[in-house]
Amino acid sequence: MKKQSILLLLFFVFNILISGLIFSSCSSFKIVVAYPTKSATPTQIPTATASLTPTLTATITPTPLPTETATLTPTLTQTTQPSATPIPTQTFTPTPAWAKIPSDFTVANQFDIRFFNYGVGTQACGLISVCAALQDLGYPNADFASCIPALTAYTGNNYNPLIGIQPTDLCKAVGDAVDGNAFGADGAVQCYQPVNEEEAWQMMNDFRLMNWQVIVDVLILTDKTTSGTYFQNESPQPAYPDLPIAHFTRVLGFKNDRKVAVAEILNPNIYNNPTYHWVLKENFLDAWKNPEKRTGYPLKVADEVNNWFMVISPPVE
Repeated sequence: MKKQSILLLLFFVFNILISGLIFSSCSSFKIVVAYPTKSATPTQIPTATASLTPTLTATITPTPLPTETATLTPTLTQTTQPSATPIPTQTFTPTPAWAKIPSDFTVANQFDIRFFNYGVGTQACGLISVCAALQDLGYPNADFASCIPALTAYTGNNYNPLIGIQPTDLCKAVGDAVDGNAFGADGAVQCYQPVNEEEAWQMMNDFRLMNWQVIVDVLILTDKTTSGTYFQNESPQPAYPDLPIAHFTRVLGFKNDRKVAVAEILNPNIYNNPTYHWVLKENFLDAWKNPEKRTGYPLKVADEVNNWFMVISPPVE
C-alpha cells in the first residue's frame, strides 16, 4: 500500500514536471506568418506638356496731332429775294447828275375810297406805294384793282388793316410776288440798310437814274384836322399834330444834294403840288432813322431799321 502511494506520488510529480516543460515551450513559441513578397513597380506620373503663349503688354503713347490754326474771315451776307435781273453793282462816287421827277408817275391818296373797298383800311401805305411803283414801271397787272389783292395774298397775316405791315415783311412779300409772276412779269426786288446815310442817299439817286423805283420807310407827323403829313423839323409844323407814324412812300427825284421829292403822302391836297412833296435832306435823314420804333404806338414786334429802302426793277420781258 505504501508502495502504491509512493508510485502515485512519483507519477504526480512527473506530471507536474511534464506540464512545466510544456508551459515553458509554449511561452517561448512564436507564430510567424509569412506573407508573399510582391515586387511593386512604381507608377510614373505622366508628364504634361504645356504650350505657353507669351502675353505681350504694349504701352501706346498717342502722338498728338499738329494743331492747325484757322483764320476765319467773317462774311456779311444780305438776304435777297430771288430775281431774274442781276442787281447792279453800285459805285458810290459823287454823281454828276441827279434823278429828276418823271412827268407821268402815278400817285394815290391813301384815303381814296377805292382802298376801303379792297378791305385794306387806312394803313395801306406800303401796299399803295408798291402798286404805284409797279404801274410806273409798266408791269401788266399793276392796276390797283389787280395789284392790291395779289399783294395781300403774299403778305398774309403780316399785313393788318389797323397797323399796316413792317418793312421786312413787305420786302419779302413783294419779292415773292414778283418772283411768282403775280403782276404779269418777272423782275428784281432788293432791300437795303446802308449804315452810312450819305451812301444810302447816293444809292437811291443812282437807282432812280436807272429807272428803278425806290420806296422808303420814314417817320412823319399828321395833322388831326386835315390828315396832312409833315416831316420832323419841317416848317410849318401842324397846328394840331397827331402822334408820329411810320410811313412808306416813294422817292421820285432829287434836287441836287439838298432835297428829295416823295409821293404817297397821306393827303397831298394840302400842298401846292398835290402829287409830291419836296423834303429838305436833313429833315428826310432824321425821319429815316428807326421810324417803326419811334412811332407814337410802337409795336412789340416792330422792325428796327435805319436808312431802309426797297428798289424794284423794270419788268423783264
